[in-house]
Amino acid sequence: MKTMPNILLTCLVAVIASLATVHFSKPQNASEIATEESVYDRVIKSGKIRCGYLESPVFLNVNPNTGEKSGIAFDLMNQIAKNLGLSVEWTEEVGRANFIEGLKQDRFDAYCTAITMTAERSREIDFIEPYVYDTFDLYARIDDARFDKNITRVNSKDIKIVALEGDIMARIAGKFFPEAQLIQLPQLTPESDQFLHVETNKADIVISTPHIAAAYLDHNQGKLKKIDFGKPFIYANTSIGIKGDQYRFKRMLDATVAEMKANGQLDKILDKHDPKRYLNRSSLPF
Repeated sequence: MKTMPNILLTCLVAVIASLATVHFSKPQNASEIATEESVYDRVIKSGKIRCGYLESPVFLNVNPNTGEKSGIAFDLMNQIAKNLGLSVEWTEEVGRANFIEGLKQDRFDAYCTAITMTAERSREIDFIEPYVYDTFDLYARIDDARFDKNITRVNSKDIKIVALEGDIMARIAGKFFPEAQLIQLPQLTPESDQFLHVETNKADIVISTPHIAAAYLDHNQGKLKKIDFGKPFIYANTSIGIKGDQYRFKRMLDATVAEMKANGQLDKILDKHDPKRYLNRSSLPF
């Protein structure tokens, strides 16, 4: 049987425990809750936009000897930063299969290369306003007549389509030609290797843009051809990828791109790098 002092001690301990629970479990006020720094706040505070990037003909070229960068996306981001009183830091080369994780992990603030806006990607990241509109076409060996005016022939089990791992071309192949075999090359493989696979009979089809194709075909004439269906196979919105749920950062970049379209700065960049006007500069031609 408990004595009176023991009973009092037990009650005292219970009261102290109860008070401690109430103290440590009470809701925190706004000043006590740590908030995550937004991309906008980080960029403004540091004075720079950190860019992840991927080499891609015309949009982002990297000199193999000097590391010097050039191209539409390079000039675009530098002009955006200049207009905002910021600078650009080119922090990391990353393939299109991994850039989404890089944005989520805050390794960089924007993926500054040619990125196609897709519903699948929009589930995980956001995009700024498209700065150009590109097209995708199918390319085959010059003596291969199986696909002439017959796109359905591509969707066959005996046809091999080559693409880079995680790239939009691989997704297009899977969506429109599910019966065909898909050969995926490592994501940082030079884009020209896809065309070489077709030329050397390791694949039958490569899906590509006019700029990427021209970079190969101009130096390998008489090897491959664009399959003519009377119009481009697919039209695409070309943008810059950013982390999702960053409204203030997105609106700042959107407004800057809109201003560049209006004042001619964007046209000047495109005239420099796209003299043949492969890219549509106003809207999709629907």
